Amino acid sequence: MNDADLDAIYTSGHLEKGNVAILALRNGLGEAGYFFDGKYLRPFATEGGHSEFSPRTNVEVEFYQFLNNIYGIVSWENVLSKTGLFNIYRFLRDVKRHPEPEWLSERLANGNFTEEIYKAAMQEDVMICKIALDTFLEFLAREANNLTLKLKATGGLLIAGDIPQIIREYIDKDKFYEKFKISDKMEDMLKNIPTYVVNTDSTNINGAALYTAYFTE
Repeated sequence: MNDADLDAIYTSGHLEKGNVAILALRNGLGEAGYFFDGKYLRPFATEGGHSEFSPRTNVEVEFYQFLNNIYGIVSWENVLSKTGLFNIYRFLRDVKRHPEPEWLSERLANGNFTEEIYKAAMQEDVMICKIALDTFLEFLAREANNLTLKLKATGGLLIAGDIPQIIREYIDKDKFYEKFKISDKMEDMLKNIPTYVVNTDSTNINGAALYTAYFTE
């Protein structure tokens, strides 16, 4: 991976060597990290995407109850994935009764759901799609905050997967950063974390190749 593969959401002059957090949003939610051993960054996996989602607001409690009726235990993967974006959208449509244009219903049934939601929000200014993406990005900022704190990822945060690549132009970077750094006591750490969207589909292959080249005999 090189600088051309990274689209900065936030960078700071106050850079530290340290652990790095990774979120990958595709069909599921992947969460991983790099442990900084003082010399090298060493990758490790987690199953953090299956940790339990927790609502904050009254509307989010409604959303949680909607998902709880479907899944029982509601994980972050039920919220931050392709299925997760669909869950947010159908909650807005079926529970909160936001109108869905007939032409959009046809596109969603026949096209790539994430791409159609993105195009309807950006090109057609469809309110339900804009609210769905705004909600998705707020949840993403929150779970990015959670993972960064748990890994003490002072070295940075990488957001990968095809969903962030598809909706990249919709992301309000300043708004995402403000949501990401909210904390009861750790805002001073979070506000300095460099954060990037990874703009390549070959992250896994590149990472494996680099690890093989540098860390194995």
